[in-house]
Amino acid sequence: MKAYLEILDLWEVIEKDYDVFTLTDNLMVAQIKIHKERKIKKTKTNSCLFVSVCQNIISRIMTLKSAKTICDYPKEEYVVDERERYEISIATLKSTKDLSKITLTKVLHALQALEQKRLIQEVVEGVYLAK
Repeated sequence: MKAYLEILDLWEVIEKDYDVFTLTDNLMVAQIKIHKERKIKKTKTNSCLFVSVCQNIISRIMTLKSAKTICDYPKEEYVVDERERYEISIATLKSTKDLSKITLTKVLHALQALEQKRLIQEVVEGVYLAK
């Protein structure tokens, strides 16, 4: 993502994490031009970030305003949650299956079913968030 935004000359929006304030009266042409450029860069950056994530993440980040916050969200969300999600899946398998008699194929199918169930739940939660 960083390389992509750097090529488009948009990574600065993430690094500096600046806000675009409303214009006041009696501004010089150069100030108006800078304001417009910053606003366009911020909008382009947000658009690139929205396009680059999967549908279930969009429903979570669409309310975020800062490009840096949007960019950091997947890192924070999934780095922390991956271990917990894995542990929950194992605990669920242990409680519903006899692991001493189950084949590897059945374990994989059970894990895939748990993951699909989790994804469906995220989509449903995202729909409620969007509404």
